[in-house]
Amino acid sequence: MPQFLESIVAAPELSRVSETLRQLVRPTVRLHATRVEEVALALGTSKLGGYPDLPAALSWPVSLHTQKWFSRDVSAKIALPFLAQLACSELKPYDGSGLLPDEGRLYFFYAGCQQATLYDDDGGAHVEFMYDGSSLFRVLWWPDESTSLQRQTPPGNLVTNEDMVNGAYYACSLQPETAWTLPDVETCWIGEPGDVLTQKEWEIYSELCHEATVYPRHLLLGHSDDSQPYAIEGGYQLVRSEFWPELPPATASTAEQQANRLLLQIDAADETEMWFGRGGPVYFGIRDEDLRNRDFSKVWATTQ
Repeated sequence: MPQFLESIVAAPELSRVSETLRQLVRPTVRLHATRVEEVALALGTSKLGGYPDLPAALSWPVSLHTQKWFSRDVSAKIALPFLAQLACSELKPYDGSGLLPDEGRLYFFYAGCQQATLYDDDGGAHVEFMYDGSSLFRVLWWPDESTSLQRQTPPGNLVTNEDMVNGAYYACSLQPETAWTLPDVETCWIGEPGDVLTQKEWEIYSELCHEATVYPRHLLLGHSDDSQPYAIEGGYQLVRSEFWPELPPATASTAEQQANRLLLQIDAADETEMWFGRGGPVYFGIRDEDLRNRDFSKVWATTQ
């Protein structure tokens, strides 16, 4: 375990729960992003921003968004902004959890909580703010890295904001690093004062974790580094009844929430000029069962 994590779990004030905290440590792949000219990136390599390199069988996700505008229903087909492309064979050697597929590519698209230009049926344009909803994010999975790829440009009306250039975020190459994470307070693992930690322990643990935060927070797997409480948990609760209607209509239990995990976290950062929510990260969550089965059709996303 890295020294900075050891200093947290071994803090004298946390001696009562040190072994409990050790059991909660999870490996992550920390992604260091560097802005580059996208033409310098090989097709299919892992990256943030730019344009996705898709096989012919996959299409750029488009969502139909409807909302009120001056008392009228306005509908628009929205090409979801492309955030990331991850080649599993490149990242697998850094995955201390062993959860990533040996190969294949994951593509992440997200339009939540961004300023958007929508067009009504008469061609008039107006600016709205898009908020979280299951039609505004998508994760695509292609298991075969040998498939031919083509760098795509977005179809139709792409959700844009002032930080996007020609319908795309700035392209960034990625350098992976094996790292380790502890859960934040106000997650299903630590909860509120009195759940796992006493009030005093909770305050000390929270402060130590905050001091150990490394920015920007681009993470693949591991524990989410929440800007506000319950990032993964809140996103799961929003899609729970839609994605899994067979579940009882109630708030998810702690045990149910602990069967979920962070898939990818992308921070708002200077090198990408991405901006999410109030300037915090975007979090993609997945059930452990779905990750084991390589089912990425019910990944959820939320921002803070």
